[in-house]
Amino acid sequence: MRRATNRNGFTLVELLVVIAIIGVLVSLLLPAVQAAREAARRSTCQNNLRQFSLAAVNYHDSHETLPRSPSANNNSQSEAGRRSWAVYSLPFMEQQAIFDQMDLTIQGNQGVNLELIRQNLPTALCPSDPEASTPAVTELSLATWTGTGDQEVGLISYAANSGDHRNATGIGAPTPPYMHWANDAYGPESMRGVIGRWDYSASFREVTDGTTNTYLYGEIVPSWCYWHAWGLQSWSTTAHPLNAWNAEVRESDGWLADQCITFRSLHPGGGHFSFCDGSVQFVTDEIEHIVYRSYASRDGGEVPGVGAPYTTENSRRRGG
Repeated sequence: MRRATNRNGFTLVELLVVIAIIGVLVSLLLPAVQAAREAARRSTCQNNLRQFSLAAVNYHDSHETLPRSPSANNNSQSEAGRRSWAVYSLPFMEQQAIFDQMDLTIQGNQGVNLELIRQNLPTALCPSDPEASTPAVTELSLATWTGTGDQEVGLISYAANSGDHRNATGIGAPTPPYMHWANDAYGPESMRGVIGRWDYSASFREVTDGTTNTYLYGEIVPSWCYWHAWGLQSWSTTAHPLNAWNAEVRESDGWLADQCITFRSLHPGGGHFSFCDGSVQFVTDEIEHIVYRSYASRDGGEVPGVGAPYTTENSRRRGG
């Protein structure tokens, strides 16, 4: 009689079956792992935005106005300009050491200030946007403004709410007509938001729509637009829908001025916004544009979560 032989290996068919099963398991687990990682990144991003927002509330408690953003040569205060609201937030978010090294008597893109803002500020970066961590040349770090050649500076993933105005020409803007451009907003008469590009910042007394109903900051993708640096300026509007023009702006190298000053993020389905009370919410891409615009207005009288068309009276009151 023949002896029974022991099998010490797999047949080719069995091996192929095992490989197929492993492939199926990996395909099932990978999306779950990616979703878990994105959830962690969203949580970090939300916390970053909350830190800036609470710093703004604390700044207001001390100065009776939100942090300023004097992008012009000079501003209404004694110190020189060209520095962002994020700079003035530093002492209120455990970054006093950086702020103390800055020289407020010279422009924010000059001397020691330039050296400081060339570095990344970790709290200013969304972890879902890896490109944001690479310093880049922005508008106010061009040789025209620095006097020392083009300079790469640290970017920021969050922008101040400057209202719902058209950015430059108003391309893609719906009716009713927009009033003054957000990038020409020198004061409260020419913008509906809470922090303008040219030194205006609102007090909570001016936010008559309610601090819980008015955007303070929102997410952006800084490498797609040359206006966003944590030390110089960072502002945006709701003139275009959330995440509008993403493909066009991404291919433009950051210089598509009409469309790039728009809130956007690399989180699937929407982006984070903070409100003037310091709270942070995730806003989906499906938000109606009229509602989205209403949250950018500090005193438009819109119904929260509903929005309302702008009247001729409102337009006159706004100087538009």
